[in-house]
Formats: sequence, C-alpha cells, structure tokens
Amino acid sequence: MQRDEFFWTSTINKATIVVNAAEGLLSKEAAREAAGGVARLEAKAEKDPALRVKSYIAYEPLLIAETSPAVTLIHAGRSSQDPADGHSPRPHRAGCQSL
Repeated sequence: MQRDEFFWTSTINKATIVVNAAEGLLSKEAAREAAGGVARLEAKAEKDPALRVKSYIAYEPLLIAETSPAVTLIHAGRSSQDPADGHSPRPHRAGCQSL
C-alpha cells in the first residue's frame, strides 16, 4: 500500500464521510454512495497508477465520475475550517484567544 497523496486524500475523505454521516450532515444513502465511490476509485488506482493523483482538485472529478456530483456533499461543514477565501486564519486565532 502506497502512502502517497492519493492514499491520504482517500483516507481523509473516508473519515469525512463517517463523521458527516454520524453528525447527520449526510444521509446514510449518500454516505454509502460516497464510500462506495472512494472504494471503487481506490481499486481502480491500484491497477492504474496514473489515477493516483496528487491534488484534491484532480481527485474530486475522479470521485464524481465514480458516483455523481452529489458526492461533493461530503464537504458539508468544512468550509469554515478551510482558509480557501485567501484570508489568514490569524484574526480568528486572535479572537479566540480573547475568549
């Protein structure tokens, strides 16, 4: 088993699916579909190393192809943790320190 970027992206996705299903952010059906898609993608990547992509931006279309666009719901609740808007998380830390 290779512990490369593809491995860790799949592992993080699996953990995200479990947690979001447990928290009610994903239905059992959506969690089952997403987990199945990750498993199918992992199996295909074992046979075709070209599928072992190194970035999530390359990974997600492969996962969508294994499931449907609805699989992107696995990210529900993550946006507040991701500094994708380009803003530094430091102001948030400073605000938390004053609590």
